[in-house]
Amino acid sequence: MLDIRKAQHRGNANHGWLHSRHTFSFGHYRDANQQGFSDLLV
Repeated sequence: MLDIRKAQHRGNANHGWLHSRHTFSFGHYRDANQQGFSDLLV
């Protein structure tokens, strides 16, 4: 089942020159509810 997560509900980082949103756990952002689904192949 797909879960739609709008931008305001994702992790974010603002480095002054870069403002980013994170769907996956990255850097200081961790979302335990969004971990352990499967392998991420890039």
